Amino acid sequence: MMVMQQTAPAQPADPAVEDELDRLVTMPIAKLRVRYREVFRTEPPKAFGPDLLRRSIAHRIQEKAYGGLSRPTERLLDQMMKAYAAKPGGKIVLPRRIKPGSVLVEGQEPPRHGAGGRVRL
Repeated sequence: MMVMQQTAPAQPADPAVEDELDRLVTMPIAKLRVRYREVFRTEPPKAFGPDLLRRSIAHRIQEKAYGGLSRPTERLLDQMMKAYAAKPGGKIVLPRRIKPGSVLVEGQEPPRHGAGGRVRL
């Protein structure tokens, strides 16, 4: 059985954010380090090359503009990290949760619609 979750429509892109993200692509590493300091208010890790600096900065810019992770997602990630710390080589098992509004679909075939809008599986 396949579960398809409905998500909220994406927010429209902010042109100012998109312009800033576009500038990161051509920014030299020295300027990326300066921008990292501005965004994170700390020194960039010495091991971060230009790619990781760009990704980190872009993530933070988008997080501030469009919002970060939801509280339940943050809690789930914290629980996963605690489980991993307790058993560093072990398998992390995620609980299955079906949210309201999810559409349950049997198999891989799309549903066939019959008379009266009823769905036959």
